[in-house]
Amino acid sequence: MDEIVGEAKDDAEPSEPVGGNLKTATVVMFVLTAITLLVAKTFAWVSSSWLETMGTLTGAACVLLVVRRSVWNFPIGIVSCTAYLVFFADGRLFADAGLQVVFILLGIHGWISWVRGRAEVTPVRRIPLDELTVLAAAFPAVWLGLTKLLEAVGGAAPVYDAFVTTLSLASQWMLNRRHIESWLGWIIVDQVSVVLFWSRDMHLTAGLYFVFLAMCVAGLIEWRRHLDGKQA
Repeated sequence: MDEIVGEAKDDAEPSEPVGGNLKTATVVMFVLTAITLLVAKTFAWVSSSWLETMGTLTGAACVLLVVRRSVWNFPIGIVSCTAYLVFFADGRLFADAGLQVVFILLGIHGWISWVRGRAEVTPVRRIPLDELTVLAAAFPAVWLGLTKLLEAVGGAAPVYDAFVTTLSLASQWMLNRRHIESWLGWIIVDQVSVVLFWSRDMHLTAGLYFVFLAMCVAGLIEWRRHLDGKQA
């Protein structure tokens, strides 16, 4: 099940203590989050719906699998996005709801890309300057345009919602292409999302994004270790 994306020799490489500790930490973080959520929901200690709970658990599992460079992050992520599509639409966070549709499509694209990448031996890499320039130039235009659209349709927190959506799209694009800089984008997204969702009384989802933040920091360190190992 847990097939690691990257060069075929990855499985034969001896694990380093730091990398092993990080992977163990992300697994423990996910298990504790899952147990806490299920127990809290079962005993009605939280007011979240089962839809939000399912989206939270599969979302955390998705990030865990990304940290481990497993291709299975994509189908699990698609399940999470489907749950949050309905949840965000109900909460009138229209950009985040629409973002889930894009994430599902990008997830399918990334799934195919990573599977092909195993055959083509495509490792973790840095983003080329020309690609980074295009993303940086497009970001403010998309953010502004989406903000105006959300204001027109009466969306909640249009500026922050549009920012999270725009940066998430850029980060997902970089993730699909296995650029290590994708983690920097996700770290910013998670920080803003914690504030946004907490302000909308989506406390469980805000907590999920706080966990995402910690997992993304671990992911950045792990991918950096992998990248440095390939460059050595």
